[in-house]
Amino acid sequence: MVQFLRLFILSLFLTSAQAQVLMNKDSLLRLIKSAEENTDKVELYINAGQQFETNEPETAKQYYRMANELSKKLNYKLGQIKYITNYTFVLNMQGYFDSSLILNLQSVELSRQIKDSVYLAKTLFNTGSSYRLKEEYENAVKYYEEGKKLFESFGDKRMIAQAYDILQNLFTGMKQYRKSLEYGKKAIKELTEIDNPTMLGTAYNNLGLNYINLQQLDSAKTCFNQALAIALKTNDQNMEVSLYLNMGDVYIQQRDYASVKTYMEKALRISQKMNLYESEAIALKGLSFYFQYIKNYPLAKNYADSALAL
Repeated sequence: MVQFLRLFILSLFLTSAQAQVLMNKDSLLRLIKSAEENTDKVELYINAGQQFETNEPETAKQYYRMANELSKKLNYKLGQIKYITNYTFVLNMQGYFDSSLILNLQSVELSRQIKDSVYLAKTLFNTGSSYRLKEEYENAVKYYEEGKKLFESFGDKRMIAQAYDILQNLFTGMKQYRKSLEYGKKAIKELTEIDNPTMLGTAYNNLGLNYINLQQLDSAKTCFNQALAIALKTNDQNMEVSLYLNMGDVYIQQRDYASVKTYMEKALRISQKMNLYESEAIALKGLSFYFQYIKNYPLAKNYADSALAL
């Protein structure tokens, strides 16, 4: 079976994109200009980056790097942890999994240094996600298990729900789809009681992937449409492109090739605009498959060559 699925991975952190508060960008940038060089300014840099990360990721990365530079100057280790968590969220979006892992391992060490079990649990989970993205499942399980024990001791519903979704992703990668489905349903149940649409949309997307793997395509489409409504409402273009790719995969399996073209083209436009290289390659591959089906072999080859080059 040809598949073009894109898993959507969240970073697990209170100040990451998933928990961000949308703010007026102009007001925020004015505050940064007048702020003193202290830990409050680090937080302003982080907040600024969060306003851009799902539609202007390179701008977000610039603000996160400024937060890191100031944190190092101030010897503010918590600021460095926040930089890493937010910066690696963008790196994962762009497919830079090796770089993300290096930084997440640093964040675990920093969390141990400040002796904060909450930050340690989150950075352990983020590191587990980096290993999962690299398909190093034994290492992923090791970090997830250590983090999960800490999370269970906190009793925080939002963090537990997020942990359920991340475990859903782990078991998807390990092809244990029924176990993954179990964690996905738990995540959605918890998230419906929490006002965090991005996390809920992500859980729906990832649950849809499990339904695809179980060949329950109508259930998959229902999940993707739920998530797409959230992505469009919140202007989360990173999530939006994932959903277009995943919907394209459903239509490939249903042999609705006109819809495949529609969704892959939408995904390609956003991916190129946002420098989401992994997504761009998947969309190009999907369009190559479409043109192969309609027997336009020169165009199919062009798209395939572009995907391969990328």
